[in-house]
Amino acid sequence: MAKVRIIGLGRVGSALSLAHKNAHDDLCESASTVIFAVPDDKLADAIADFSTSNNCQDKFVVHVSGVHGLEILQPIADAGAQVAALHPMMQFVDASTDVELLKQSYVSCSASQSAHGKASALVALWGAKMITLNPEVDRRQYHLALSLVSNHLTGLMAWANELLVPALGENSAEVVAQMAAKAVAAASCDDPLSSLTGPVARGDANTIAQHMQSLTEQQQQRYAGLLLNLQALVDERRDA
Repeated sequence: MAKVRIIGLGRVGSALSLAHKNAHDDLCESASTVIFAVPDDKLADAIADFSTSNNCQDKFVVHVSGVHGLEILQPIADAGAQVAALHPMMQFVDASTDVELLKQSYVSCSASQSAHGKASALVALWGAKMITLNPEVDRRQYHLALSLVSNHLTGLMAWANELLVPALGENSAEVVAQMAAKAVAAASCDDPLSSLTGPVARGDANTIAQHMQSLTEQQQQRYAGLLLNLQALVDERRDA
């Protein structure tokens, strides 16, 4: 049984707390392993507060932010702690189910050489698989990509459902879920664009124009942004 302190009990922190409880770890403030699970924009302040009010010597301190790497942990590292950035690549919704989904997920790792073993052991305790990030990786793009495939996909499905309700009523959510699942399955390859269908892939300008005419001005702006992105990807593939 290990002692672990988790700072921040939002969705991620709650799921990790449950994972450690299931492993019979002792969750306490005196723990030598400390996990920061606070929002990205609160992380720097939380780390600064911790480094000035705690003895960091011989501690192993982790944050689970996707956009931040090791640099944000430097105050704690300078105070004698081993540090790592461990980012679970999944959506967190409900702790009771997330703790099981974590076992099927990947966790990216940035860690100093001395902390790598402890980071690997922590990820193994969560039941997840670890991927070590190259130090040169632009974490902003890394985190954006994950946001696109999770948060933005969720937003698109919600909008599609909203547009379909007048036509399909109570069946709209099921239809959206089925089509999204099939699209994800078809795109789950090294070349996702190879599975692209629809008016943009076909160059069907008339259909796209009719889509536009059915929308409010605000909705047209949202759709236009999506079209620009999709058309750029299609053009890049054609020119490759």
